[in-house]
Amino acid sequence: MLSFAQVEANLLYIQEDELKPEFQKRLCFFSRTTEPLFIIIQLKVSSIASEPMINNLKEIRKDKAVKKVDNWISICFAKHQKLVVKVIDGLPKPSNTNLDFTGIRKLSVYRSSALGDKISPFLKGQFSSENLEFKLFT
Repeated sequence: MLSFAQVEANLLYIQEDELKPEFQKRLCFFSRTTEPLFIIIQLKVSSIASEPMINNLKEIRKDKAVKKVDNWISICFAKHQKLVVKVIDGLPKPSNTNLDFTGIRKLSVYRSSALGDKISPFLKGQFSSENLEFKLFT
């Protein structure tokens, strides 16, 4: 667990489908920052009508996302000391992220427009509005 002394941090909120080489290249600029970086990857929600016939499909997808992120980290973030990555199933909430924002004074949140604003309810329970900055990836 990382401990911070009233610092600013960045959070990247990414959909599983967005973990493509083009997207990863755009995100490499975060490797030049010294602020703590939190990355939340949300597995794509599948409808109940399309239940997969493969056992443990969610675990397979989660492992695949972790492998992509591990590769991305080895390329872009080899020297970044304050990096936390979580792969979640479902909407972000304290029970599935287990992120500790202690000592984080201000959080800049980056997300794609495709995800919508699914992260703000989770974060607004942990930060005041003036200490949250939401940005879209371009």
